[in-house]
Amino acid sequence: MKVENQTIKSKKSEFFEKFKKINDFLRSKKKKLKDKKFHLESIKTINSIYKDEKCDLFTHVQIETISKCNGRCSFCPVSAKIDPRNLEYMKEELFFKILSELKQINFKGVLSFFGNNEALLDKRIIDWIEKARDMLPETVFGLYTNGTPLNLKKFLRLTNVLDELVINNYNDAAKLHSNVEEIKKHVDNSNSKYDNVILRYRLENQIMNTRSGNSPTALNIKINATCTYPFHQINILPNGNISLCCNDAYGDKIMGNIKENTLINIWNNVEYKKLRNEIYSSRQNIDFCKSCDEMDNNDDYHYKNSLIEKKKNETKKIDADMSK
Repeated sequence: MKVENQTIKSKKSEFFEKFKKINDFLRSKKKKLKDKKFHLESIKTINSIYKDEKCDLFTHVQIETISKCNGRCSFCPVSAKIDPRNLEYMKEELFFKILSELKQINFKGVLSFFGNNEALLDKRIIDWIEKARDMLPETVFGLYTNGTPLNLKKFLRLTNVLDELVINNYNDAAKLHSNVEEIKKHVDNSNSKYDNVILRYRLENQIMNTRSGNSPTALNIKINATCTYPFHQINILPNGNISLCCNDAYGDKIMGNIKENTLINIWNNVEYKKLRNEIYSSRQNIDFCKSCDEMDNNDDYHYKNSLIEKKKNETKKIDADMSK
């Protein structure tokens, strides 16, 4: 298990957050200085996957089966303190329709079983992931959780079927929740390495990205850089709607609905193509994206690709061992 302490860097930011005007100026200046460089890096990535105004296939699918989170993070627009969404569960029939479509196209990208939610609040999700693993043995499975609904039994089941389990332990004192601490003790005393697990110490209260302007702590930062998400990521909400990206927490920008069409048809529809052409030169061309200061999407694409390559190599090794 890999352990990352992100509170150290965050606490430095926390110090400047006490001085709002100075902090706002510094964050805005930093984003704007990075804007042009980030745009060029992202364009290079997009050009490698966006040919003749066509994206053949998404490489990252994100499924949200429940529309709620129990976290109270100050930076999140769907924190349990302020979430305006109604509680909604994805129907089992719809979930497995998505899985069947992915199986039919032999999807070998990344399938994430979370969105703007706490996935483990859905008590069905582990059973569903286990069934999904049998359907999609070569797909990268990932799940991010704040860890609060997790126990050792769930942890062992998840690590048996996931390629990546990320536990974001939100605590301003940088202390593990008691249940997460129990899991860490198990890992520390186990002969298994749990290489598919990342435990992150995170702060609950801090300023992060604007989430398209919906974050309660959002700063008024305008950048021009493009975004890679519409070129590789497809997000499915509990009601079957396809939202623009992972920053669209409320589902404000809908590209289609999986109940009415297939993932492939939605991905290649006229609205998606128009949006990609417009955002290619600047996110300021898209009303929904104008207030978004997200600059991690390009890194996210390459990180997801590294998980895909790792899975391919593991599959090749298994096949080779079986053929001996």
